[in-house]
Amino acid sequence: MTLKEKKQLRDDFFEQAGPNARAFAALFDHATDMGFYIKDAEGRFVAMNRKNCEMCGVKDEFAIIGLRSCDLFPAQQADLYMSLDRKVLSTGKPLVNNVNTHTVDNSPAVSHARIHPVHSADGSRIIGTMCAYHLTRLPEAEIDWHGRIKSITSHINRHLADRLALDDLARLGNTTPRKLIAAFSQILGTTPAQYVIAMRINQARKLLEETDSPIVAIALECGFCDHSHFVHVFRRQ
Repeated sequence: MTLKEKKQLRDDFFEQAGPNARAFAALFDHATDMGFYIKDAEGRFVAMNRKNCEMCGVKDEFAIIGLRSCDLFPAQQADLYMSLDRKVLSTGKPLVNNVNTHTVDNSPAVSHARIHPVHSADGSRIIGTMCAYHLTRLPEAEIDWHGRIKSITSHINRHLADRLALDDLARLGNTTPRKLIAAFSQILGTTPAQYVIAMRINQARKLLEETDSPIVAIALECGFCDHSHFVHVFRRQ
């Protein structure tokens, strides 16, 4: 996408959203301790403030306009970021509680994000999402937990088709199941079991969109017991 096309994409979005969205983007551009972005309904970045550009390692917002999270970040991070945006788009409700995720620069910190829907100027439809986040630097004792959680989530992502029992994941993190659940809840805002399901569903969705594989094959490849189990979990999610 050329610079001219990127500017056009941004301008078209702000024309639909009205002056408030542009004002938010301008306001957050001067925030030195908070990251901010706006994405359209297709998940493409249309605005990013300077702090977020710094965190993502890009020169300015025009380096990322038109790109999606999957174009910028490792699969594990991108899937999580995009799943949160999709949830806001589908429900129309903001994620107003702190959404704790790994930081985009993989620093020893927790990213506390709040994601809101962006409506068209007349309020008739949702045309995108916007997110503001800040970082909490972890005490030394929690940095070790952050590393353990990253190691475990990486293992989960590589072995979605395998049996991922809580006891085995706890042993991988050199801890107990109870402590692992508490650490996941504190750092990622979810449980190990919920994280496994979310990653399996994300991978299955991707295979459904991008391949012609039968549903039963996709279900088994993503770690579901059978076709029926997959359909039940997919509908519930």
